[in-house]
Amino acid sequence: MKSACEDAPDQILAGLRSATSATAFQVTVSFRFTAASNTKLNSGYSFMTIMDVVIYPGMMKVHSSRADPADLRRRLAHVAGMQAGYFTAADAKAVGYSHQGQKFHVDSGNWRRVERGIFRLPWWPTGGNDDLVLWSLWSRRRAVVSHETALRAHDLGDVNPALVHLTVPPGFRQKGLGVRLHRGVLPSGDVIGHEGYTVTTPIRSIVDIAASDTPQDQLTIVVREALDQGLATRRRLIDRAEALSDRATLRIERALAAIVGEG
Repeated sequence: MKSACEDAPDQILAGLRSATSATAFQVTVSFRFTAASNTKLNSGYSFMTIMDVVIYPGMMKVHSSRADPADLRRRLAHVAGMQAGYFTAADAKAVGYSHQGQKFHVDSGNWRRVERGIFRLPWWPTGGNDDLVLWSLWSRRRAVVSHETALRAHDLGDVNPALVHLTVPPGFRQKGLGVRLHRGVLPSGDVIGHEGYTVTTPIRSIVDIAASDTPQDQLTIVVREALDQGLATRRRLIDRAEALSDRATLRIERALAAIVGEG
């Protein structure tokens, strides 16, 4: 078997080669071993191993143990558990799975590939907003669920957009089917975390759709529900709308007037 020890940092390799330090020191190094074609193992099989290397003046001791597959599964399940069962190739590599190991688990049916570089544990239960987690991973966690789709995440109103609305940084270049991208920089106070994705706050989501083409009657329903649930106040809605645009301000005022008229 051959060790891909070139993956180790140069400074660690230098210490291993010389082992002439005046003071003993210890490092932990991850090595990947790959079976060659002339071994009893299948060619291409690989696994990770951890080495605790203790270097003394003029000598060294190496203690090696193969990474526990059960421990790898537990760590991967922990990561996937925060992302509706999804994880990326980078997530898997950070846990300890090599590229060869990732291919093995996909081919064996242990993982399901849903997009390039994105997988899911096949036994994970489905949820109502799983697609939002997937879009977040697709964007490399740069996109924020916003506008009409954010209302769905907050369970406000009955807006059912045909496309998923995401706000992305100005330099974002990815394109996808079934998504509408809004480019802009969101203040940190306008973004909150959900399990596996980020989303604009209820107030920001409302003023965003007030500035868009969402029908006025649907906007009024959303504003009423947000007020009833204590997610917004009239003053905050007006202030945030005024900071966004004249159109948003006018439509928020109309919605508030309609609600007062109902009372």
